[in-house]
Amino acid sequence: MFLEALEISPEIPNTIAICGAGGKTTLMHTLAREAAARGISSAIYTTTHIMRPDAADIVCCSGIPGDTEASALERGMIIAPGELLEDGRWGQPHQECLDWLSEHCRFIAVEADGSKRLPLKYPAAWEPVIPETTGKTIVVCGLSCLDKPLSRICHRWELAKSQQGFNYDTASEEAVAHILAAGYGQYRPTILLNQADEPSVQNRACRIRDLLTAKGIKKTVIASLHKGLVL
Repeated sequence: MFLEALEISPEIPNTIAICGAGGKTTLMHTLAREAAARGISSAIYTTTHIMRPDAADIVCCSGIPGDTEASALERGMIIAPGELLEDGRWGQPHQECLDWLSEHCRFIAVEADGSKRLPLKYPAAWEPVIPETTGKTIVVCGLSCLDKPLSRICHRWELAKSQQGFNYDTASEEAVAHILAAGYGQYRPTILLNQADEPSVQNRACRIRDLLTAKGIKKTVIASLHKGLVL
């Protein structure tokens, strides 16, 4: 469902970079599970750091994958290579791991941005960290940001103000669209407006989508990952 909504074809080798805030990890898992359910060998990893994946259908590996991981792929499981960091989070895998994935996995979803668990983000110059093999970039925004003070819910808000001259105080539809387009428009992304759980929020998401279209963003999807809903 989400693969089609985001115009991702898992039938061909594909690497998807997921950026932004407000549902990146959930989307990464959702897409990989949809692909794996279709018999497509799938993997997930991060170019920054995430919580170590902990699910029955995900196999974490900190070394170079081998026969165990190849067998897991054949059983429809998802491979999650990475390195356990000192703070307990799961970091970027070594290049040898990525080389193995490119040979054994047809679908790879990558979390390529950090957001400190906030629902909206404006990236710094060194962000996101998008792999060279990426075929599509998806930017997530959590609609729980709406009407909240931007200083509290937008990661790197002070940077956004200083670089773009934004004069918004709260996350209105206009502010959200402006922040997303200014921060990520250069990547020609598909935008996923997540957390559209209720009709009132869905209506506001449609307004954001219209504003993004006017700013040159060609594809915006409104969804609730929590409810498994795509509008």
